[in-house]
Formats: sequence, structure tokens, C-alpha cells
Amino acid sequence: RKTIDNSLYEEVQAVAVTSDSTTHTAKYITKALTPNALSSGHTIDCEADYGKALGRATKEITVTTYYDCSSVQVKSLNPAGNGATITETDNGDGTLTQKITCPGDTALARFSLMTSDLSAESITCSKSTGKYEPLFLARCMETNPLSTAEGLQKMVIGGTVKNLGLVLQQPQVNIPRLK
Repeated sequence: RKTIDNSLYEEVQAVAVTSDSTTHTAKYITKALTPNALSSGHTIDCEADYGKALGRATKEITVTTYYDCSSVQVKSLNPAGNGATITETDNGDGTLTQKITCPGDTALARFSLMTSDLSAESITCSKSTGKYEPLFLARCMETNPLSTAEGLQKMVIGGTVKNLGLVLQQPQVNIPRLK
């Protein structure tokens, strides 16, 4: 028996050996300490020594461990409390997809999805990297109608207007600034 690399694996249970006449099985229960998918897995050598009998059996197996996407933090550009819904979908292959849905429009607010190069309506966590792509869920932008306004507008359409010695030759528009 070779030793297990303690920097990658923790032995959870001591070796359990079972036999049924001609087949002998040694079962190791280990726990991966860190994902090794980025380094293409870890090769483990298995060897059976038959003692005084002739021969030896050797086999290499590659064990690849992945990131747990359920423990990766979901990041969103959406402000908290605006009514957006985030749903998680387990894709069954170790990846997770998060999707944001904006609230429905009301008489006082309209919502539209705002995406960027770093955000999208739907993001997926890769089990190989342990990161979401793109990095952020998009934002539900809220637009509120203008409910009150006050202002003055003066317009001259075609020609000139003479009034008290003033000549206005171009249209003038005065629109108040919103605060």
C-alpha cells in the first residue's frame, strides 16, 4: 500500500479488506481537500502484491475532483428589495444556473433588464473553475413616470414676432431641470 497524498486527500475511514475465495478487495474512503479539475485530476497507483505467489498487478486510476457550485456566492448588479426573483437550476452535471426575472410593470413603475459585458439574465457556475460566467446577474432597472412638473415654454413658429420692440427670430424653449 502506498500512502495517500495528504495535501490532496484526507483518509476518512481506515482500509477495509474483504475476501471471497479468489477476490480480495481493499476499500479506501477518502475526502478531497481541494478540487483538482484545473490540473487534470490526480493519478493514484493501485498495486496488488501476491506475496510468495508469482506476479504483481498494478493499475493507475485518475481521480478528478470538482468545485461545489452550491457553495459559490451568486453576485448580482441588481439592488436588493426591488422585487426581482432569482431562481436556481441544478443542471444535473455539477453546474448550476441562476436566472433573474424582473417584477411586472405597475402604474407607478416599469422594469427592464439591463445587461453588460460582465452581467446577463442567466449565469452558470462551472464545476471545473468554481466561478460563474458571466460574473454577475443583470440588473432590473426601475423607471418611474413623471407625475408632477412645472415649467414655461415659449415658441415662435415661422417668421418673426414683434412685441414691445423685441424681435424674436428663433424658437425659445425653457424646460425646467428635474431634481
